[in-house]
Amino acid sequence: MSRSGSVHAELREFWLGPRTRARLRWYGPSGPVRGAMLLLPGAGSGSEHPVLQVLGERFVASGWRVGHLEYPYQVLGRRWPPDPMSVLLAAVREAVGCALLRSVPALWGGRSLGARLALRAAAEGAGSPLGVFALGYPLYRPGRRSQMRRQELLAYRGPLFIAQGERDPFGSPEELRAVLAGRPNWRLCSVAGADHELRTGSWAWIAELEQWAEERLGGLP
Repeated sequence: MSRSGSVHAELREFWLGPRTRARLRWYGPSGPVRGAMLLLPGAGSGSEHPVLQVLGERFVASGWRVGHLEYPYQVLGRRWPPDPMSVLLAAVREAVGCALLRSVPALWGGRSLGARLALRAAAEGAGSPLGVFALGYPLYRPGRRSQMRRQELLAYRGPLFIAQGERDPFGSPEELRAVLAGRPNWRLCSVAGADHELRTGSWAWIAELEQWAEERLGGLP
């Protein structure tokens, strides 16, 4: 993330075991903030992913403090395979327990695996976010439509925003709408021409996420 003299940067580490640690990097205004956003990366990429970088910069510019979480295997310099789900969830629980995310209005979310983790943590009551957002939710593994991950979407009952590429092999916007049909309080943005990475040359979908965030700050359902 780009930084200027008016942007505060802070690094926190969480030890989950003798040799297991996660890392949380905060960026944002040095003074009062409007809210806090926790960004969780996908399995094969970290906070350097263009989607997370652009999203973080947009929210920092509008007065939010943004935290990028690095999972334990990423702290060790690995890109693959990811840690077991239990370790990843432990890292997310530690992150959402930090003082900033409990003292100001907060949103959690992330890309792919990060979206799954945000939803699971919120569903189990790890904190009280204003809402959760999913950027390219992996409804199923490519070619395995019979093994849909419905429960993660349905277990969390709070406000949910999803940005899904029209060409996403992990699940189409239409398939997600069918899963979410009986769930309250959700919004889905279908990103034209995009695949699972959500990179289309246009960031217009971020404006919808920004509007949704403003509605959460304003107390709208």
